Amino acid sequence: MVDENLPRRFGKYTLIRHLATGGMAEIYLALHRSIQGFEKLVVIKRILPQFCQNDEFIQMFLAEARIAATLNHANIIQIFDVGSVGRDYFIAMEYVHGEDLRSIVGQMRKKAFKSFPREMALGISRGLLKGLSYAHDH
Repeated sequence: MVDENLPRRFGKYTLIRHLATGGMAEIYLALHRSIQGFEKLVVIKRILPQFCQNDEFIQMFLAEARIAATLNHANIIQIFDVGSVGRDYFIAMEYVHGEDLRSIVGQMRKKAFKSFPREMALGISRGLLKGLSYAHDH
């Protein structure tokens, strides 16, 4: 469900734009403002409302944040914050500027590309596997 009431405050963050919804959470582009004009774009991953009363989901979500916060690798986003606003649990993460794979594939379809370029697929796969290997070894 896309939230049309944006931008809006969410704790110390301002949710700017809904990016995606998954099985357990939704993600937003957000702005973190602090003293002396400090501003930083972040991504807020927030547990979906239907899971906010389920302690098992909340514990799984918080465990994800604890584990991810220990990882430090160029191919893994950084965790900046974890918390709750009321019963809404969230993780604040690094925002990486660029196009997501879904929009790239969509643009390729519009231009009648028949397949994904092998070099791009290999580059994406290589980066993904480097991050996954680091996380597994960690």
